[in-house]
Amino acid sequence: MPLIRIRDVGEDASDTFYRGEYPSEFVVNAGDLLVGMDGDFKSAIWNGPASLLNQRVCRIQLNTELFDFKFLFFSLPGYLKAIHKVTSAVTVKHLSSRSISEIPLPLPPLPEQRRIVAKLEELFSRLDAGVAAVRRSQALLKRYRQSVLHAAVTGELTRAWREAHPAPTETGEALLTRIRAERRAQWEAAQVTKRGG
Repeated sequence: MPLIRIRDVGEDASDTFYRGEYPSEFVVNAGDLLVGMDGDFKSAIWNGPASLLNQRVCRIQLNTELFDFKFLFFSLPGYLKAIHKVTSAVTVKHLSSRSISEIPLPLPPLPEQRRIVAKLEELFSRLDAGVAAVRRSQALLKRYRQSVLHAAVTGELTRAWREAHPAPTETGEALLTRIRAERRAQWEAAQVTKRGG
């Protein structure tokens, strides 16, 4: 049977296994809400196969007559982060089951919880769409950059300008000879000025 360790909270599988008997209350099923009780106090919904709870992993079981599951899922991380912030530790921070049970979770009426969840899901959906649009734009930008680079390398980028401004007929060698002659003349003029005459 897979054994869920703290590092597996937020993952979809575990590479650690247990062989032997176990009480049924230690079985975690897909859709269960887990909290890692050491380190970052991460919470996540388990999406892996039926597995077993391990030490320092907490499964949250709630009264569905009071709490909407997704409302709890959205509410819990902020409280865990606040507890993490005020928890002192020499090495690894530890969270107790008592600390979890004493979290002062908000308890609006169920219809209100469901309205909040629906609004959050709508906003997350918009956010996901925005992220997807940014990724599409980044891909288009990358293709655009590649096409501009290709046009620059092949000369296509400046073809119209070059046609409107034909290159001088002077060769590179002739240009170099002319520049040398101009510099020599400037130098000679400066020498004559220095000698005063």
